[in-house]
Amino acid sequence: KGLTKVYLATYKNWLFDQDWYRTQGIEFIAPGEEREDSVADFAIGVYMEDPPGTPWFPNRNKRDWRKIYLGDIATDQLGLASVKKAPKLAYTEKHQQDRPYICIATQSTAQAKYWNNPTGWQELIDHYNAKGYDVYHVSREGTKLKGVIQAPEAMDKTYELTNGAELFVGISSGLSWLAWATETPIVLISGFTPKECEFQNDRTLRIIDMEVCNGCWAWDHFNRGDWNWCPEHKGTDRQFECTKTITGEMVINKIKHFKNHK
Repeated sequence: KGLTKVYLATYKNWLFDQDWYRTQGIEFIAPGEEREDSVADFAIGVYMEDPPGTPWFPNRNKRDWRKIYLGDIATDQLGLASVKKAPKLAYTEKHQQDRPYICIATQSTAQAKYWNNPTGWQELIDHYNAKGYDVYHVSREGTKLKGVIQAPEAMDKTYELTNGAELFVGISSGLSWLAWATETPIVLISGFTPKECEFQNDRTLRIIDMEVCNGCWAWDHFNRGDWNWCPEHKGTDRQFECTKTITGEMVINKIKHFKNHK
């Protein structure tokens, strides 16, 4: 007999369209909340020794979570089939303005995730400014880049701006996954993560340099306590070469041929 209801607890319940999920038999509850009619409990996540030790426990994760699509970490633990589908969020609004604009997100939680080319972002911004575009920077940490408009920190405003943009350009970070839940074409500048880990669809242009070291997320143990984690080339001229070698010109040229760019 199949389940008729699933209780789901996240630390960002407010992000999701709870009314819609309720029609699908999924009810959001607060973390730690217990329901008397619950017959089984699952704690979904990645399990590793931190600081670095054992990166993957087969008794907790069916497959090595460093080498699979992010959503499959959950489906593996629940015994479900893989579904690569963006979530239904609580937000639906689109920012509208007369001038065309794009959104960029430059910040993340480790240097390995950044676009580490020293001039790449500024070249991209200058290119769009010269074409008459506004460029909104939606990472809440702010930036010293010139020619951008810093977006409000509120998540609903970030969504509205991204949802109305002609293009979102980001890195392997949470805001790129948020952008995936909008209608906006996405350019994903990637390096340390293999493509199997990231979302892929016909409105996503993934840019990576396969001629240099890349994909270390899948073959080494990420140390979240080391901001400059680069397992193969830390402390050398090749540190972060996975994205250092991706120039602004390369990104601009690939965007020009991106069929889904408005």
